[in-house]
Amino acid sequence: MLTLTNTFLKNAQCYKENKYRYIINQGGSSSSKTFSVLQLLTLIALGRKVTIDICSESFPHLKRGVLRDLPVIFDQMGLNSDTMLNKSDYYIKFPTGARINFIALDNPGKARGSRRDILFINEANLVPYETAQQLFIRTHETIFIDYNPTQAFWAHNEIIAKQPDKFNLIKTTYKDNQFLPQSEIDELESRRGDGNNNFWRVYGLGELGVAEGLVFENVTARTIAEEELKRFDVVYQGIDWGYIHPFVFAKCCYDDENKKLYVFDEIHQSHLSLPKSMELVKEKQESYGEIIADSANPQSIGDFWDNGFSIYPANKPPGSRDFGYRWLQSLNEIVIDPVNCPNTLHEFLTMEYLKDKDGNYINDYPKIHDDGIDAVRYAMERAMPYGIK
Repeated sequence: MLTLTNTFLKNAQCYKENKYRYIINQGGSSSSKTFSVLQLLTLIALGRKVTIDICSESFPHLKRGVLRDLPVIFDQMGLNSDTMLNKSDYYIKFPTGARINFIALDNPGKARGSRRDILFINEANLVPYETAQQLFIRTHETIFIDYNPTQAFWAHNEIIAKQPDKFNLIKTTYKDNQFLPQSEIDELESRRGDGNNNFWRVYGLGELGVAEGLVFENVTARTIAEEELKRFDVVYQGIDWGYIHPFVFAKCCYDDENKKLYVFDEIHQSHLSLPKSMELVKEKQESYGEIIADSANPQSIGDFWDNGFSIYPANKPPGSRDFGYRWLQSLNEIVIDPVNCPNTLHEFLTMEYLKDKDGNYINDYPKIHDDGIDAVRYAMERAMPYGIK
């Protein structure tokens, strides 16, 4: 028997209105947001010839969530997932000619594949914005997004904050799932406490949580006007090399008196050839000003130098990464322009300390999704005590 929760009905009504590019599901635990979106997408595929891509951060994540729920949904609708699911390429073909593809985004290149009519990004807060953008520009119709609101990410900064007419935010909680067993309700409500703890706020109420374990708590996202930058005599520029990982060029200004750093422009792109990266940097750099680049790639530094760039290797004594992070943390404010530097902003807002085997935060930093942070760190080297004077 087909069971439809209040969460399903909210999504179906929103899709039927055909008014929104983005249907955003922000929900707590057991609100049925993922299950309901999958139900709706299956019904759409049964009704018309359409291409639907369902994406998640990795294939194990797809198997634990979407692909686990799918047989239940198909059984409710009288369909056989075993015969319909192609398990070598992971897609489903429907009698209507519709097709649902399951895509793991652990390789960013997968986001640059074929186009689709409808997109669903499951647990979108685990997917980098650069990857999501590539998916968006190849989607003709509706984009579904779901997540537990542990902290703000690009859905809040890039869609909700900037595109008010293009989205509908559907907030749901376990109370929107009228089929949830009482035992699960009791288990969830046992974590309520005084109602003010972060777990209950996120997983019980479906509200945006207060981030825990963040490396940088001094970041402000706002537009930086050109007039603000005119008062600075120096523009600091940095490069973190990359190809599979992104090549990043960052531009910053620094108010030493008030200990405020302004990050106002970036290049943040994967699969850039060296000539193309030079071309892009030449368009953005300040009057052929000085650039500090990661010293781990001396050949690229030499090639940039031979092409007229004033570029120098970063000074990286032992402990320099830790020192640079602590210096950034010590600033009164790191202001990052969300329009010009969305990727660098995402890194600064979401980097968390590493955890030990017991799940406790330790005083160490992950070496992933830090390319923009490193470019800023290199750019600001001369403002730090260990920098080249």
